[in-house]
Amino acid sequence: MLRAEELDFLLTSAIGPDAEDLHQEHMIDDEFVVYCSRRQPLAWAKRVTCANLASERWANAERNSISARRLRAVLERRGLPPPNVALTSVIPEFRLRVVAATNLLGHNSRAVVEEASKRLPLTLLRIEDWDSVKRSSAIIHRKGAYLSPAARRLIDLVKSSVQALQ
Repeated sequence: MLRAEELDFLLTSAIGPDAEDLHQEHMIDDEFVVYCSRRQPLAWAKRVTCANLASERWANAERNSISARRLRAVLERRGLPPPNVALTSVIPEFRLRVVAATNLLGHNSRAVVEEASKRLPLTLLRIEDWDSVKRSSAIIHRKGAYLSPAARRLIDLVKSSVQALQ
């Protein structure tokens, strides 16, 4: 849609260097983490491994989302079954609130979970054999394309918000 000029810019995961027609500005590096309610038994466990996650139920994004695919891949590499998904929602805030109120586990961006944990009873799980899944986010637009003042202002606001988080 960006190349077809249906969108002016994207804020998304960074793309590879082969996109010569696009300009990307790095925003932030982040990683995906497992989180749960502070009342979830795993939150108080002295030792948590990926095997401990196999019997748990999850609140997850849609099945083919980046987060869901990355979670399945981490478990598969350990020879574990895919997550037992009890709730699926494309709305991150809804998943965060459901996990905070239940014993479900969630999988999301560290930055999102850390910010949400300031207002919800959430905690990151420290998993001994967890394969860290990282991503880079960027603002991407067509090289040489006109960006309206409103688009430029929005890009500047996103950049300053990201800088405030770092």
